[in-house]
Amino acid sequence: MDVVWRDPSVTPVIEYKYLPYGKYVFKAEAVSGSGQILSETNYSFEVKPPFYLSTPTKIVYTLAVLFLLWGIYRYVQQIIHKKKEKVRIEQEEIRRKEIEKREQQIMTLEKEKLESELTLKSKELATSTMTLIRKNEVLATIKEEIVQQKAALGSQYPNKYYEKIIRLLDENLSSEDDWAIFQANFDRIHENFFRHLHEKYPELTPNDLRFCAYLRLNLSSKDIAHLMNISLKGVEMGRARIRKKIGLPSTKSLTEFMIEFK
Repeated sequence: MDVVWRDPSVTPVIEYKYLPYGKYVFKAEAVSGSGQILSETNYSFEVKPPFYLSTPTKIVYTLAVLFLLWGIYRYVQQIIHKKKEKVRIEQEEIRRKEIEKREQQIMTLEKEKLESELTLKSKELATSTMTLIRKNEVLATIKEEIVQQKAALGSQYPNKYYEKIIRLLDENLSSEDDWAIFQANFDRIHENFFRHLHEKYPELTPNDLRFCAYLRLNLSSKDIAHLMNISLKGVEMGRARIRKKIGLPSTKSLTEFMIEFK
């Protein structure tokens, strides 16, 4: 664009190419041959910027840049959030495993403690049971000897003394105190055995439950006979009676049933 006057021309046409966008004022003068200005005119015009430099387009560009920056910001925030979440999850997993490990250690210690206590209780029960068996064996032997002496001496052995001794022996052979001690030790190991067994088989008598407890300990018929002050035949009759009450087939072991009963 000219900023100074061009030389006069006889051609009434002038051309400007590639004008920058903006506002312009075109001035023209008619000049005589002697250089005198005959007339003057002004023409204002504006060259519009290309569409990609227009104000709406700039607004779109600005919004696009802002949106892009916002998208980048959100993307970065998501990455940071994911990393934080990953770290949090990893830390929680570590804490969870530590807690599980501690709980497992506690459970192991408690289990070992319970097993130790159970072993001790089992030994105590076995000891007390064998003590009762041996005591009853001795009393049974004494009773048998007295019966033989009575048979040999006849009337020389006064009945009142004989009957008194036999009664005392029988009372000790079936002592409720001995059974109470045994039952207390038994319940410490086999919790709720009597209650569960009686609830499932209400026809069982207290004497039957006592018999079942001895079976659960896997005692022999001889030991059961001494503990209950009955004969071996009485033990077999007791087995048959209990088997019938609980409906156990003859193919099943009564002792194994009692050992496995929950």
